[in-house]
Amino acid sequence: MNKKVIIGLVLLIIGVMCALYGHSMENDKGYQFALALGHRGSPAPVIFMMGGVLMATTGLILILIGAFSSDGSTQPVVVVESQEERQERLHREAEQRRLREEELLRQRREKEQQEEEARKRRIEFWRRHRIHIISAIAAVVICIIAGCVVAHISNERSRLQAERERQEQYERQLQEKARRDEAQRQAREAERQRQLGAEEQARKEAIETKRRQAAATEAAKREIEERHKRGIYRVGEYYEVGDVRGVVFSTDETGQHGKILSVKQREDISWNLASDYYAGWSLPSQEEIKVIMANKTAINKTLKSAGHPIIEEKDYWLEDHWGSVVYYYDRYGGQIRNCSKTDVRSQPYEKHARWVRKY
Repeated sequence: MNKKVIIGLVLLIIGVMCALYGHSMENDKGYQFALALGHRGSPAPVIFMMGGVLMATTGLILILIGAFSSDGSTQPVVVVESQEERQERLHREAEQRRLREEELLRQRREKEQQEEEARKRRIEFWRRHRIHIISAIAAVVICIIAGCVVAHISNERSRLQAERERQEQYERQLQEKARRDEAQRQAREAERQRQLGAEEQARKEAIETKRRQAAATEAAKREIEERHKRGIYRVGEYYEVGDVRGVVFSTDETGQHGKILSVKQREDISWNLASDYYAGWSLPSQEEIKVIMANKTAINKTLKSAGHPIIEEKDYWLEDHWGSVVYYYDRYGGQIRNCSKTDVRSQPYEKHARWVRKY
């Protein structure tokens, strides 16, 4: 590619770019808006387009001229070699190869001669100094062996010393462990003896306490029996004289007179039946039921120990009545309530009943 073609390509590219730029300026919205308002437009778009077309045309012409013109290059010259010159050249090349081979052969012979001389020198050196070399090698080997033996002996001594120290330490540990075990055994034995002594003491104290409690119970029982023989009772004690059995819930100051609660109890009974159910006994009054409920815990304890039904959390009939209205003890809140007597045989007018009497 010659210079004309290169310059033509550059001009063609620049011309096309200038023409495109002028065309884009002419189509710009601001430029079109100015022309629509009557303003005189700038000549720059036309200049760019005309100049671009001119430059592109010039570049195209230069490309065509350069493409069809001769580039002025020379053809290679073919040299014709004669027969004599060719033989002379071949002779020179053969002579050069022979000289190179002779040089290589000479160098190889010199190298072999040097190696042979070095081998002879080594043999001569060995012949003259072999005793010294063998002696030195033997001395070195002996020194190495001696060093190994000494190192082995030293290591063995160190190992034996460490083994003895470990054995002594192990024996000390065993002795220390034996002392600790013995101390712990003695401590456990002392603790066991102490516990046995404490248990024996506690057992003796328990036996003594039971004996005292039994004696106190027996004394209290005898005292109660003696009081009962004299007709003296206390609240919560079981009363049994002939066929009359009950639990004392109220006494006077002497204890010889008071009131007892029956051991019998009826469930779901009407007031009419309850009021005449138990001969010699009557339903409790309002004041009596309050005293009974105040001593309920002691009374229930005695009833339960004697195998009789206890006072339950139920409604209980009272002897109080006024006309067709009867009264009962309400378990909810411990209040005294009343109900109609006209329908006392049906639910919910059936309640529990216990009876009281004097002694």
